[in-house]
Amino acid sequence: MSGSKEGVLRGPGPLESTALHLHSLGFYTAVCSVARFTRPGWASEYTMEIPEYELLYMALHLVIAQHPPLAVTIMNESPTSSARFVRLPSIDLEDMVSYRPYPRGSDDEVVRQRVLNDVIERRLSSRFADLVKLPPWRVVSLHPSYDAREYRQKENYMDIALFIHPAIADGISAVVFMGALLAALNSASKLTRFDYPGKIVTPPQSTLLPPLERIRRLPVSYFALVKEMWRRRFLPSRGGLWTARPVSRPPRNEPVDTSLPAVHTRHATRFFSAEKVKNLVAACHGHQTTLTPLLEALIARAFFAVLPVDGSADRLTAICPINLRPYLPGEHKETMGFYISAGQHEFKRESADVWEEAKRAERSLVRVLDGMKRGRHFHVGTLQCIRDTRGYLEEIIDKPRAHSFELSNIGAVDGQFDRDSGPYALSRMLFTQSACVVGAAVKFGVVTVSGGTMGVSASWAEEVVEDGVVEGILEKLTDLVDGVCSGKL
Repeated sequence: MSGSKEGVLRGPGPLESTALHLHSLGFYTAVCSVARFTRPGWASEYTMEIPEYELLYMALHLVIAQHPPLAVTIMNESPTSSARFVRLPSIDLEDMVSYRPYPRGSDDEVVRQRVLNDVIERRLSSRFADLVKLPPWRVVSLHPSYDAREYRQKENYMDIALFIHPAIADGISAVVFMGALLAALNSASKLTRFDYPGKIVTPPQSTLLPPLERIRRLPVSYFALVKEMWRRRFLPSRGGLWTARPVSRPPRNEPVDTSLPAVHTRHATRFFSAEKVKNLVAACHGHQTTLTPLLEALIARAFFAVLPVDGSADRLTAICPINLRPYLPGEHKETMGFYISAGQHEFKRESADVWEEAKRAERSLVRVLDGMKRGRHFHVGTLQCIRDTRGYLEEIIDKPRAHSFELSNIGAVDGQFDRDSGPYALSRMLFTQSACVVGAAVKFGVVTVSGGTMGVSASWAEEVVEDGVVEGILEKLTDLVDGVCSGKL
């Protein structure tokens, strides 16, 4: 159903406007979370009466009612000065959800991961079409091909992938969606087919929260502002700094729709066992640091192990997105929206001690967090100083990018099985996002299921970073994690 002027909610704030420009230019397309929802064979009596697609539709009815951004679309995205968020009167879930079975007999997790990775790459390399008519998110359900007997005997699962427009959701939002979907699936599993509400969702008449900049002041320190202006006018030395190939426009041979050019995203993942996660956290406690800076230091060392040693890759700049929800007035822990800032720092090849590098990165992050707690400086506040965001983004084309890599650590998600709540548990998760034409060369996403596995994703733009480089980095990262867990590092 089409959006209408009567459903206009509000215009975007500066942070949301930046995301709208990035998407409309094809520079950055979506954030993504993937969750594996598992139920044991004994629990099949909960859901055998309800086909899987109806169960998922039931759950999505509940999730959409809970989170207003899922019921909006975007009007006039390209001329962003007149862009508006519009509430849709109805949503047809057949337009929003697609199903893809894993090949029959593909018990090998490597095969399933290859299929999932193909889905992720294709969707992250596509912009959202049919804005105004449809909300800018999509769900893909991947499931094993079981017959009825196998369905009852085996532990059953489905992998649900959410792809959502960056103007209405950040990484935390994508994971919040999965937590809400887990609760909704368990609630829907207790219903019967007589309770099936159908494929058409009529969203509640709720409104969007104001943009971030109206919820909280985002002061920018005078020193930081002058430093940023100086950096833009007089480019700092890039001697030995590796940030991959310069910024370039996305190609026009998009897999889905050639009329909407978009960055071509490549993607890879690694999973680390619950035991390794436990050992990593214990090692961090023993060295008086935390997981995020340790992962940054390990990723930097993995880069240095793979990149040339000819002096062209002796420095790396890292950016670490920071969740702003704890700094907003009111309770926003489970709020979907775009509420992030960032911290940034540098790694050098000559720095050999991983733990010292992790502690240095943590001290840097602590200073950033302290500045926000005291209300002194929010890095994201500098966006309010850019008068022409689209022009600013266009000016970056053909110039060196600012950052080597990004690490988004979403943290731990509670997805463990509770028999009283229902048959579903969340057994593993991924967080990832599209490559960004003007962003870091490689984007890493990390999310952990409490007491379970840690998923690490990497995304990068085709022809900006070679596939073999990222695969080599992930292999080295795996070795380094093993080294930390064994006490060798």
